[in-house]
Amino acid sequence: MLKFSAAQRRSFDISSDAHVYIYSGSLIRRVARMVFVISMTLLLLTPVVICNFINDTTSRIIVIIISNIVIQTVLCSLAKSRTIEIFVAAAT
Repeated sequence: MLKFSAAQRRSFDISSDAHVYIYSGSLIRRVARMVFVISMTLLLLTPVVICNFINDTTSRIIVIIISNIVIQTVLCSLAKSRTIEIFVAAAT
C-alpha cells in the first residue's frame, strides 16, 4: 500500500476515497496526443499501401474516397477544429 504525505495528497486529492488515485496532468495529455498522432498517421498511410496493391484505377479512386471520408470523420470527432480547418485538411 502506498503512503503519501499531506502535501502529496493535496496535489491529487480529487476523490473522497483514500485508495483512489485519479491521474491528471501532462502524462495523460502526452499519451493521448501520441495515440492520436499514431492513429492519424496510420489512417493517412493505409490508403497509400492499399493503392500500391491495386491495379484498377476505379478501385484506387474508391479507396481514396472511402479513406478521405474516414479521415474527415475522425478529425471531426476527435479534434477541436473549425469547419474550415477540416475542409483544408481534407483538401490537403
